[in-house]
Amino acid sequence: MAADSRHKHSRLTPWHGLWVIALGAVVYWISQQSAPKFPTSARALTELAAAVGIYLIATLLRAERWQRILRHHDVRIAYTEAAGLVMVGYMGNNVLPARGGEFLRAYLLGQKGATKRSILGTVIAERALDAAALGLLFLAFTLGVLGNVKLPSNTPLIVAVAVVAFLLLVGLAILRFARSHHLVERAWNFLRPFATPARALLSLHGVVLLAVSLVIWGFEAGVYYMVSDAAGLGLGISGALYVMVLANLFALIPAAPGYVGTFDAAVVFAAKAAGNATGGIVTTYLLLLRFVLFVPITVLGAVVLFARYGGIARYRTARAEAEETEEEALEEAVAAASASSSGNGAAPIADAERAAHSERERRDHEREHERDVRETPAPTTV
Repeated sequence: MAADSRHKHSRLTPWHGLWVIALGAVVYWISQQSAPKFPTSARALTELAAAVGIYLIATLLRAERWQRILRHHDVRIAYTEAAGLVMVGYMGNNVLPARGGEFLRAYLLGQKGATKRSILGTVIAERALDAAALGLLFLAFTLGVLGNVKLPSNTPLIVAVAVVAFLLLVGLAILRFARSHHLVERAWNFLRPFATPARALLSLHGVVLLAVSLVIWGFEAGVYYMVSDAAGLGLGISGALYVMVLANLFALIPAAPGYVGTFDAAVVFAAKAAGNATGGIVTTYLLLLRFVLFVPITVLGAVVLFARYGGIARYRTARAEAEETEEEALEEAVAAASASSSGNGAAPIADAERAAHSERERRDHEREHERDVRETPAPTTV
């Protein structure tokens, strides 16, 4: 079964084709622009170094926010470990598709007593906070609070509203079908660990974390501003905020490694709208921004991953073992529940799924503990 899991993860899917298309589109656009001119002055290089430092501060604030979310759900880890895992997660998002770094974080922290679904729930809560903060900032632009920045034309907005309306109708149809087939309760039992941390944000605790999120994005806007100044684009504070908001709203969508395509298109569109610059300067800005936002954090995350957690191979092994364990536990629990209820003439599906969930957690912890004892070297500090 482990071999089947490895085969399943290694085969190509349509998503790979989409990622290649996105990358090709970005490369084609850059090839049509004038050659970028990278800055060499001492001031520009100092601004780029400052941008890297500001981004590191924002990352450390994200670690503080995640630690608070975990603590609120009785998962206690040291701040240094939270910071290391956030860096590992960002590294994973940059090299794995579909924001794979979030799953990497959950698997590495899964040995601390909480279920992986609960940990993923805290990551989902983080993304919800980011979306809320970015949405508030974007709303401020539409109301003219943050400056007179050119916004998209009405046509894309009308298309977006139509798509949202269509998705809502499809969702309502699916919900009606699920209710008629008693699927809602079973789906909720599975999704509850994911949803609980996000629901906890509807409180004073969530308001405080939203304020922290706005501060984090304020620091990130400083990165966009410093890089634009170094590139000669001169966006200004409001322009840098606008580019940051649009680029990161697009980056929330699971996409290719490093958000290739989605992030780049958003930066190019927003930078042209806010800066009225030529293609060559925008290309320079995009490439410098990618370097500052992706290269240092990827290097740091890789160092932490290999020094503290044994590298990507251990993550893949843990993931394959977890999937194998889930399949075995589900089969055994359903069989046991069906056998115990055969005298009543019907198998209680909900009981079987709850039993499967408990068995899955128990086997997960046992397997992880055995692997830690067998494979984990002496603790290494970073």
